[in-house]
Amino acid sequence: MQKTSLLLCLSFVCASSQAATLYHQSSECTHDANQKPVNVYSLYTDISGKPAKTIEEEAKLRMLGKIQAKMAETGSDYVIKHVSFRYDEDQFVNSYVSILPVKSCENGIVINEKYAHRLHSRIINFESNLALDTTTTLKFRSQPHAVSPLSIKNTNVTHNMPFGIALGSHFDSAQKNVGRFSALWPVNDTIKIAFLGRDNAFIFQNDKLTGYQYSRSLLPIDLRNRVELISEQPSFHFVHNDQSQTVQKFIDRQQQASLEKYFNEVQSVNIKVSDDLIRSQLEGLTIGDKLEKSVVVNQMPCFTGQTNIDEFVSKHHSSLLKLIGFNNKVSYITGCSQSIELHHSGKVSSIELFEPISQTNGALYNLNSLLATIQNWSYSDIHYGDNQSVLKQFKTTTKGNGVIEVDSQNWFGIFNVYDQTVASATLYPKAIR
Repeated sequence: MQKTSLLLCLSFVCASSQAATLYHQSSECTHDANQKPVNVYSLYTDISGKPAKTIEEEAKLRMLGKIQAKMAETGSDYVIKHVSFRYDEDQFVNSYVSILPVKSCENGIVINEKYAHRLHSRIINFESNLALDTTTTLKFRSQPHAVSPLSIKNTNVTHNMPFGIALGSHFDSAQKNVGRFSALWPVNDTIKIAFLGRDNAFIFQNDKLTGYQYSRSLLPIDLRNRVELISEQPSFHFVHNDQSQTVQKFIDRQQQASLEKYFNEVQSVNIKVSDDLIRSQLEGLTIGDKLEKSVVVNQMPCFTGQTNIDEFVSKHHSSLLKLIGFNNKVSYITGCSQSIELHHSGKVSSIELFEPISQTNGALYNLNSLLATIQNWSYSDIHYGDNQSVLKQFKTTTKGNGVIEVDSQNWFGIFNVYDQTVASATLYPKAIR
């Protein structure tokens, strides 16, 4: 299949001459009430491997170029009202500047290519506790969605007590026992599945633990890679030849026979560990109840792009599949193949529109029924599988390797196109306020 790409972006710095002047916010200016304020956004993604100082300088030059282009449209002078540069984990710098039209300025401090550093709101890493929203005001942003560390006290799994959590335990008690879960899937109004790492699933009915499933391939790869890895691995306890036994990975035939007396659905697979040695590896087992095929699975809400995305998450988060990823951030999977990631402040940092999840290579019981409720994505009148021509409504720049970077009123984004059809995307809010 031939893969093509489009990249939506603007030139790094506006090279055209500038008649209008941009002033620093400390300048004494008379505002022009006959003209409207202007908001300018910029997304700078070419930062991989660059030192922080270079990233900051280049991000400010890029933003300045966009400001100059806006000013050239009116020919008026402007003064900075608000400026924010935000840096997210070596991925991008998301910039927002608001400027006011002015009639004149006394003792004006000019900002141009030579003095681009005067756009001096610091670039803030979202991992920091401190966020500078303007050059004149410090705001300490709380981190209500910062992920707490795991505190798994017991990794033992017996026939009625996985990770030290007895069957029948309340959800809150179970969660306290491990600190937190790695993922939470609300199946319906009475059933939810909590995951610990990628290999352990706990089934709760009416907030009571009724079942547990272990598998080295619990989730399909598309979902599996979205869940954090944990170092704590289960130790399975049983009696073999009248002696207490513990296994984690490898078992022999006699041990498997004993395991099957204490656990359900015991599965193993032979693997070659050396040129002359093949061993049996424990692949999966269950305790208690499984998720029945007759279970009714709720359709999770979808984000349409027509409302505020932060309000959507606040309203619907308990009905969405919650994941904690390898980057220690919370994300929510919607019912329309969308993954919404949050900063630790609770604000949305990005929304990913992903391709359909394969129902193969996942051992979670009744996985097909769970995935069947997740529809193909749609967003702001763009749908999975649309012809790439639908993106012409945005500012676009074509690049190679199947990438499209979008520029709309409220967000920047990167689309992937295969055989001239839109397949997936990652979108970033232009400003987080």
